[in-house]
Amino acid sequence: MSEVAVPDEICLRNARDWAERLATLVVTGADVSLDGWRFTAVDVAGVQLLMSAHRTAQHLGARFSVRLAVSGALHDALVKLGVADADGRPILDSHPFALQPGQAA
Repeated sequence: MSEVAVPDEICLRNARDWAERLATLVVTGADVSLDGWRFTAVDVAGVQLLMSAHRTAQHLGARFSVRLAVSGALHDALVKLGVADADGRPILDSHPFALQPGQAA
């Protein structure tokens, strides 16, 4: 599995760059993993980008996962957008997020 260094933020401001970078990784069919607890800012564009990378990886038979802390920018964005419950547990059947209770933001 490829560990990918993440930026401080994944937002509209840098979504194009990250879309290209993640697409390059995902289309190779490699399994990709991100430490989502490292993000300091995440908006709807960032969440959509992570979800899209996950769906693309699934389509190609690969895995794309994002480790999620019990608090932090990604957790807060997922809760606000209705992708996770208030405890940070994803509520969708298909998602890239894996809750890591030991990680604090």
